[in-house]
Amino acid sequence: MEVSAEIRWFWQGAGTPGLKEWFTSTAFHDCAAGGGDLRIDAYLSDPQQAELGIKLRGNKTGVEVKGLVAILAEGCHDYPFTGQIEIWTKWSSEALSLGGAGLILVNKRRWLRKFDCAGSELREIALNAEELPIDGCRLPDEGCNVEYTEISVEGVLPWATLGFEAFGTLNTVAACLRRTTARLSLRQTPTLVDGWSASYPRWLQRFAASGQP
Repeated sequence: MEVSAEIRWFWQGAGTPGLKEWFTSTAFHDCAAGGGDLRIDAYLSDPQQAELGIKLRGNKTGVEVKGLVAILAEGCHDYPFTGQIEIWTKWSSEALSLGGAGLILVNKRRWLRKFDCAGSELREIALNAEELPIDGCRLPDEGCNVEYTEISVEGVLPWATLGFEAFGTLNTVAACLRRTTARLSLRQTPTLVDGWSASYPRWLQRFAASGQP
């Protein structure tokens, strides 16, 4: 089981003006963002709920099951990253199958920044196009992934999302997320104008119910 603390925003189109350029550039960060390759995730269509995400991730085998555990009373207050913090858990299973189920195919082009929160000083890890450390260092046990992702579903207008996903233990993930938002709030972040604060399952619920996110 994996535990995460998360906060995320969605925009139809490219998001806040300048957000992608700010996120991927070295002008405001310690290094360039990793990733940038295209992948396709297949999500189970379930318009009746927004607390469970079930998917096949890219070319990986096995089914990922992700569930909402709690919404913390104390959220995030680092402008512009203000909002509720959600606690999620995730499991992967090779025994489960989505064959024959209704699926939503989501195209994703993701750029990623990874922060090591294990020490007293927050440290950004330089990543390559495969989202692996450039210097070959070991990935941290406690940290936070920050992503800017362009997403699209066939037949509808594209969207963009900015998300923080802190990983570690149940006792540390919220603190990791807050440390990371505090760091990025000092990097001349564009305002998150008109961003819809939601999780992927909530975004997909809206799509599955109406056919248009």
